Amino acid sequence: MKMIWTKELVLKYSMGLSSESFFKKEIPYAYKFAKDNGFLNEACDHMERIVEIVPWTPELVYVEAQKYKTRTDFQYSARGAYDYARKNNILDIVCSHIPKRITWTPELTNLEAQKYNNRTEFRLSAISAYNFAVKNNILDDVCSHMNKPTKWTPEIVREEAKKFETRTHFRLAANSAYNYAVKHNILDVVCSHIPVVKRWNYESVQQIANGFIHRTKFKAFNQSAYNWAKRNNQLDEICKHML
Repeated sequence: MKMIWTKELVLKYSMGLSSESFFKKEIPYAYKFAKDNGFLNEACDHMERIVEIVPWTPELVYVEAQKYKTRTDFQYSARGAYDYARKNNILDIVCSHIPKRITWTPELTNLEAQKYNNRTEFRLSAISAYNFAVKNNILDDVCSHMNKPTKWTPEIVREEAKKFETRTHFRLAANSAYNYAVKHNILDVVCSHIPVVKRWNYESVQQIANGFIHRTKFKAFNQSAYNWAKRNNQLDEICKHML
């Protein structure tokens, strides 16, 4: 089953990556999702960025601006286009489709919260509404419809695992289900549809490790590569570029 990307999941995956080019190459669908949904700059803010020089024109800037729902998303995801619009006094024109800044009320915050299935998704997708709810002590009220933590069983975990194409995706996107499978010794069973992991060597492990700035993120993203390095006493060498 194809991976279903969300903003929350993409940000989780991108958090430990060190370069945008690695992100684009190794997790292309997540990269495309971030770009298409206007939060690529947020996902790549801590990375070494790909430098793309675009000869902006009013027409191109207008087309670019239509991709975004807020001026903040436009600014963060297409800084060159945003700066061109501001410098040439056409920002209000190209952003005419964007609603004015919302003044949150308990009623509007509740309506916004209804769009999301959990608090993390709410916080990542509508931070200003979320902060209003926290500040005004109504977070529990507006989030009362949200999903409660799942009570895992072998059958439910098996169904959850079927959503993912790799064990790494399963572990990162559904960590509690993955941990249940490990604890109850059913990981191999629920992951029987996932192809066997490739045989690692120094070069392939180093290539993966080069995409990360912390060992913990390297381990979380690809534990089998990390374990190969550790088992073969190569971990310090392979991770020497990391913080």
